Amino acid sequence: MKKAFTIIELIVVIVILGIVAGLGIEIIKFSYDNEQRVRILNELELKSQVTMDFLTTHLNNAIKNSYRLKKQENSECANSITDCKFVFNMSKTSLKDSDFKIFEWARIAITDKKQGKWDGLNETRYVIEKAVNNKSDCYDNLANPNYFQCFSQKKINQKIIDNYSEGTILGIYFLGDNIATSTSFMEKDLYDFEVYSITSTAGTTSKATRIKLRLDEKNFTMSNVYVLVDKIEGVIYDGTENKLKYYSYDYKDKKPNFVTNTKDIAKVTLVNHVSDFSISSNNGVTTLRLCLEAKDLPGSFINKKTTISVCKTGVIL
Repeated sequence: MKKAFTIIELIVVIVILGIVAGLGIEIIKFSYDNEQRVRILNELELKSQVTMDFLTTHLNNAIKNSYRLKKQENSECANSITDCKFVFNMSKTSLKDSDFKIFEWARIAITDKKQGKWDGLNETRYVIEKAVNNKSDCYDNLANPNYFQCFSQKKINQKIIDNYSEGTILGIYFLGDNIATSTSFMEKDLYDFEVYSITSTAGTTSKATRIKLRLDEKNFTMSNVYVLVDKIEGVIYDGTENKLKYYSYDYKDKKPNFVTNTKDIAKVTLVNHVSDFSISSNNGVTTLRLCLEAKDLPGSFINKKTTISVCKTGVIL
């Protein structure tokens, strides 16, 4: 004769099954949460590395002494204490904790150089040296008296003229005798290099170039170093949305005055979940540090919530 389960035995069995089921659900949930954490960790690793690669690539094509932190987008950095902080030999500064939320630089026309439009520093130096030394022969009386043109007439550096379309405006920046000891980049030190059309008395039209020299022009010599500037680039730390935003604009879009002639700059989100973006420099080596962070993720049995952080470092020589 079989005995039936007592109520106590049934309760014990039900409790044991409930515990086993609960543990099973927790194990399944933990596995799922762990998969989520690994996926998010991989995403942060990938995004931080791609962002750092993007920044270091662009910065390696920049004027080294143009790295600066800015408070306002339209600042000309006339005051290196209140308006801008130049990065060279600057201790670590976090855009998150600083009043300077913008990291900006000027880009050398490296694409043009690769396409053979100019051969680099020497050719630009030669153009300026000739423009200054031939001032008396190259006054442009039909335009602004601060302009000098002598390239098409003198057949000087025809290569540059031939390779740029009419309406092209680039900035020429003076670096000094040695790039490592040059002064910090300021827009007011840029000289406008312009390619434009000119019509002769015979009615023939050709391209010419001219450089706008300011009253405080420097003593140009063949030993000086100059570069062509085509773009200004930068990133902005958005602490409200924890984003790093990137912008880029042609030099001609803001010349000749970066304050009064400012256009709206289109900004694109470079990366989200930014917890910190810091910059430091020592002995000519600039270091970037980018940290991404994801909060309130499912945790373990003990901690219900967890945070994952990933930091990447990039070095620009």
